[in-house]
Order: sequence, then C-alpha cells, then structure tokens
Amino acid sequence: LEITEGGDKIRLNFPIEFVRSFVGIGMSLPQVVENETMKNVNLEQIIDLVDKGLVGTILEMQSDDGESIRIYVE
Repeated sequence: LEITEGGDKIRLNFPIEFVRSFVGIGMSLPQVVENETMKNVNLEQIIDLVDKGLVGTILEMQSDDGESIRIYVE
C-alpha cells in the first residue's frame, strides 16, 4: 500500500495473511482510515482478487488535491 499526501509518501508492506486478519477483525490503520481517498476502497474485494491470483497494481486513485493511493501485490 502506498499513500502520497502533502508531499509525504507512506509505503506499507504487509504479508497477505496479516491483511486477511486485519480485514477480518475490522482493525484499521490511521493512515488508511483517516485518508479520504481510501474511504471508497473495499479491502475484502481486493483480498478476493489476490486470492484469485492477481499480481501487480490492483488499485490506483488520485484525489483533486493531489493525494494518491496505490494498492499493489508483489
């Protein structure tokens, strides 16, 4: 997960099993939850795509004020 906001770039790397647990129990990171761009992202759908073998960029979004989100699988 890569978030760019106000010139800062945040890059978070998680093992897929951690992400499944994270989504499954409803926990959230402030960098994700407090970000307006991420509010429309369904993480459960993304997990489903990864389970089906998707690799590479899954989602790339940019807001009008320059914030961006990129979710990708390596």
